Amino acid sequence: MKKSWTAGLILVAVGFSQWPEGPRDVAAQQATDGVASGAATIVDGDSLEVDGRRIRLSGIDAPEGRQSCRDQNGQSYACGRAATAALRELIQGQPVQCRRLDVDRYQRWVSDCYAGQIWLNARMVEQGWAVAYTRYDDRFRSQERLARQAKQGIWQGRFTRPEKWRAQQRSR
Repeated sequence: MKKSWTAGLILVAVGFSQWPEGPRDVAAQQATDGVASGAATIVDGDSLEVDGRRIRLSGIDAPEGRQSCRDQNGQSYACGRAATAALRELIQGQPVQCRRLDVDRYQRWVSDCYAGQIWLNARMVEQGWAVAYTRYDDRFRSQERLARQAKQGIWQGRFTRPEKWRAQQRSR
């Protein structure tokens, strides 16, 4: 009797291993593969949430939500909110796919993300709503140079680099 009971357990185990994957299993597999995809919730100009994961766009640094900049006329404007709106506009409700490159100290995935054919990291810098975060990655230097020359986004006037702005806020 013991042999037939053991054989039955083996059959059940084999049967479950052949069970078709459901949506949860696919998401779990993607997470182990370092891919998150689906609808995005925009946090700010360089952060979003996809498939329940907090994600930071790799190699870029956008103005913080509370950060202000000066436009070409010297008038203050909410550049952090403008950068957030720019990322939202790029995505336009499309599904987003992010590939994890690293994990930061806040346990966010540091990723390259795409909305359709749009590489969000590069496009945010090209449009001038983020700077190349050369402290960690120098892939976006040319996009930053072009945005600066064209006076796109934050380059239209004066601003404090987001990394420096955060340090100033901590020292207050």
